[in-house]
Amino acid sequence: MSGNLDLGFVIIYLFPLVLIALTFNLYSEEKELGTWRILASQTANKSGFLFKKLLIRILFVLVLLITLLVIAILVLEIPLNQNFWALFLQSITYLLFWSALCFWMVTLLKSSSFNALALLSVWVLLTILFPAIVNNYVLNRYQVPEALEAMVEQRDGYHEKWDLEKNATMVGFLEKYPQFKSYPVPEDKFSWIWYYGMQYMGDLAARDTSEEMTDKIMSRNTVSEKIALLIPTMHAQLSFNTLAGSDMISHLEFLNALAVFHEDLRLSLYTKVFDAQSADAVDWTKYEAKFYSAKPHFDWMYLMLPTLIITIVISAFEVLNLRKL
Repeated sequence: MSGNLDLGFVIIYLFPLVLIALTFNLYSEEKELGTWRILASQTANKSGFLFKKLLIRILFVLVLLITLLVIAILVLEIPLNQNFWALFLQSITYLLFWSALCFWMVTLLKSSSFNALALLSVWVLLTILFPAIVNNYVLNRYQVPEALEAMVEQRDGYHEKWDLEKNATMVGFLEKYPQFKSYPVPEDKFSWIWYYGMQYMGDLAARDTSEEMTDKIMSRNTVSEKIALLIPTMHAQLSFNTLAGSDMISHLEFLNALAVFHEDLRLSLYTKVFDAQSADAVDWTKYEAKFYSAKPHFDWMYLMLPTLIITIVISAFEVLNLRKL
């Protein structure tokens, strides 16, 4: 009833919770149970001991991640191309960020309850509140009333042609497709070339508004990507969308390819329609299902570097805190 869990959702939202549950009392549990003094007296490298405990937990989570990815490869027959390896490395980097964050909280040498509450608060901020705030900002900063305006202009641009002279309607259409100038457009009766000319003029009337809408959507995407550089959860989500081909740029590229496909299809049938030929005149075997292949457009530096830098900065603070042990 609730549907399937997206693997990206599992990685971004659930894996951090697993890491928090495994690491929040890495030091405080030993301290609260009174065993830390014994352990400290038996090892010369206390920070190394904590790091080994952390490493075991990280390895457990990484094995779990790899197991899920292997199952996905086998069940879904995912090709091992650069998109897959980019997703794999992005997932590893994301988990390393959360591991570093959890270990930094441990090195503050606070109580277990404090660590758990602080880490869960950070999880809520990074996975829910910050993305929601950014989303609201982007939606209000770049409002898109052009979506409704483009639809109204397209319909008005088409319907108003019924009340105009047919030659006025055909000017724009024949400028775009001069190969059809030889077809007559009678004023006293219906003709298919005039009908499709009206359709084209409706699209032409909404073209400028549609371009403005596309520009604003791209602005939304650009601003979101820039802010996400500082928020690893958002950066991981946008990176996964890009690698899956479900991001906004891929969507717009698909719409452009779809428009070209429709135009080629129309042009291949216009002459037969305008010549009033029957459907039997069309060789339907030439028309088969077409599939769109998205081109990868991700940047390895953008994909990996922001989260790595944040992880390294957090790790530097960890080293400073470990000196207190």
